[in-house]
Amino acid sequence: MTQGLSHPAASSQPSPSATSQPPTEPSPATLTADDDNDPPPPPKPAPKLCGVCNTQPGKYKCPRPGCAMPYCSIPCHKSHKGNHPPDPPPAPSQPTAPPPQPTNKPDPKDPYQVLLDHAHVFDRLFKKYPSLPSALNSIQSQTLPPPPPAPGSTPSFLTGGNPRKRKEPPWSKDVGLRKGADALRKARTDPTDTGDGVREYCEVVLYLLSLGGDKGEVDRDGKEPRPLAERAVREVREEVWREERRVVESLLREEEG
Repeated sequence: MTQGLSHPAASSQPSPSATSQPPTEPSPATLTADDDNDPPPPPKPAPKLCGVCNTQPGKYKCPRPGCAMPYCSIPCHKSHKGNHPPDPPPAPSQPTAPPPQPTNKPDPKDPYQVLLDHAHVFDRLFKKYPSLPSALNSIQSQTLPPPPPAPGSTPSFLTGGNPRKRKEPPWSKDVGLRKGADALRKARTDPTDTGDGVREYCEVVLYLLSLGGDKGEVDRDGKEPRPLAERAVREVREEVWREERRVVESLLREEEG
């Protein structure tokens, strides 16, 4: 009777294979099935067609600002370029302040301002008579004081000069004006083209100065304006008179000393 029955403890123990089985890795088929469950990537956008021919995909874009139309080839680009709308007008710039006007206005009391206002007349004279500027500079040089003697030069009284030669008076504005007048007189009587230029130059100067008769200085009696030419002559005479007076006073002081 006892041989047919099994021991209860032996029948209740589990087998080693049932209790200690190692974990199994997923098979490639299982991984493939999981990847199929992921959402597919979004499709790539289709290239824009050429905006000119509308058949080929556009490879380039118009470089004009605000356009960027796609085109596929050089012929399409040339066609688009010829029919391209004009660029928008540029934004108006801020108005800039005008440059300041010069404040050195001509003096209406200057009797010689009329000569400066007609400088183009003298330019034509200088072109007509090329030797005229040199002649005028020579006349002006006679009105200037003589240059000082060069350093180391021998005085005139030691060079054996003529002792009876009249000694020239010391230079003054009066002496300079007299020498300038003599030089002008000689130049006006010159029969060459230079003399013609000097004579025409003098006529133009006197004519322009006479134009200011209606704008001249009022005479001392207050009756009528004095022409500009007369004013210029009067100012020169007064300056010469003042210079002569200074020369006389200096000579008297030297005699008293």
